Amino acid sequence: MPFELDDITNSLPLGVQLNIFQCGGFAIGQCISHKIADGLSYFMFSKIWAAIARGDQANINPPEFVSSTLFPPKEFNIGFDGSVGITKDRVTKRFVFDASQIENLRERYEQSMHNMKKRPTRVETLSTFLWSRFVAATKDSTLNKLYMVIHAVNLRPRFDPPLPQSIFGNLFRLAMTAPLRIPSSGGDDECGHGMLIPVVREAIGNIDNVYVKKLQNQGDEHLGVMKKQADSFKRGEMPTLLSFSSYCRFPLYDNDFGWGRPTWVGSPALTYKNLVLSWTPERVVE
Repeated sequence: MPFELDDITNSLPLGVQLNIFQCGGFAIGQCISHKIADGLSYFMFSKIWAAIARGDQANINPPEFVSSTLFPPKEFNIGFDGSVGITKDRVTKRFVFDASQIENLRERYEQSMHNMKKRPTRVETLSTFLWSRFVAATKDSTLNKLYMVIHAVNLRPRFDPPLPQSIFGNLFRLAMTAPLRIPSSGGDDECGHGMLIPVVREAIGNIDNVYVKKLQNQGDEHLGVMKKQADSFKRGEMPTLLSFSSYCRFPLYDNDFGWGRPTWVGSPALTYKNLVLSWTPERVVE
């Protein structure tokens, strides 16, 4: 990678590194500052850059820089520390689930869910499974431990009318569940089978058009909540957190710089503890 991902003081908004291997293949490492873009903005930037490189004029859709009109800038003097949660003690693991495994899990959780009109999505299914394993590995045998699940939510489709993907900036919000108390004697089924899906679904559903309008009109209140949450986290008062973000619908494999679509797209070690990224690997047929 071009530079350390946890260097939040870096003045460079973008870093690119070309890695050429002895076998003839190559990889493009990219870092973009969260000060200027969210995940979707980054992937759209890379997609446009690739289209320009291969001369594909039909797929060059310029980004729209209108974030400041959607959310007018405000004085940010509440003392928010942007380094909260960043860790240098990073351990990253990669897990691959095939379609049949995911479908088996979906059926398993669907059977345990009552009064749910919509069956679990793939992301909900894997989030629930990973959360159940996380709880099983971290719960205290003597305490009824509190957990909280966080899911990153793209705000663009929550506007009325929905915003296009070309809107550049940080247009996302974190959906947080209420603290979930896990009994010390609870078994794996109690924390895994359907318990999390309706809770997370409700938290994400609350980020709707009404919420977006409130966010636009009451930005100071939102910043104040962020400050309180960061202070609680620093004091160790927050429940045990597990955060999720899904790249499943992002254009990860559209970055054809002229040599064909990528064989594989991956992420370096993540900067935050207990953060899960999910995406669909594209199978390349030789």
